[in-house]
Amino acid sequence: MTKPTPLHQPHAISPTSSPACAMFDVDTRNPSLAEGRMVFSPRVAAIEPMLRQLFDYRRRHDLPLVFTTCLGVLRELRKAQVAAAGEHSPCQAPASCPYAVPFADCLDPDTRYVSVDGSFPPPQPHSADRDIFLERRGCCTPEENVASFAYDVFINNPHAADVIRGLEVRRWAVFGLALEYCIKAATHGLLNLGCDVVLLADAVLPSAHSSPQTVAATYRELQQHGARLCTVREFLEGKAWDG
Repeated sequence: MTKPTPLHQPHAISPTSSPACAMFDVDTRNPSLAEGRMVFSPRVAAIEPMLRQLFDYRRRHDLPLVFTTCLGVLRELRKAQVAAAGEHSPCQAPASCPYAVPFADCLDPDTRYVSVDGSFPPPQPHSADRDIFLERRGCCTPEENVASFAYDVFINNPHAADVIRGLEVRRWAVFGLALEYCIKAATHGLLNLGCDVVLLADAVLPSAHSSPQTVAATYRELQQHGARLCTVREFLEGKAWDG
């Protein structure tokens, strides 16, 4: 397959080198105002040891990391903000709903923040983007978020595809939660852009009410579309794309 040509648009990322692979972190971390940084969600406690290995590996190898955060957390933070402000009606427009937490205050200084509306400034000239936060928006009920595909960053954020193309990385390792929604959507989005995708199965969590049959069917569907399954250990040992 021919390497995709990067799009020369405001949200395209210009790498200084072409790494062997990149990571797509789906909703494992939440913004914490108390700590002023992104912290692991309590929901990922079961896979946190695996996540720490992955984050350590990507730091040592300087791999690009694209990440999103959980809409459910944002919804609860927005409700708290509304209550604290004494407002009486919740936000009814997910596309324009402000977040309760100022993300810029919780991101590392060199993290690229790619917002839905493009209101954040572009990166500094000649900078190498290795951590990229792709904003998703959705502060309504879970049912409304599902109906509007708010869990799909490639639908929710019009700049997502440009960012992936601009990185010029073909191989992607995907991990996080939840398998049937955000993980599935991110995997399909990457596959649709011509990327090779591995799902790190022991660093992926299904939704809270999933059955084993649903989990198996979701993995089977993603494999049929071209994704591979492997373990974190296989990925760390460089075996993710063997065979």
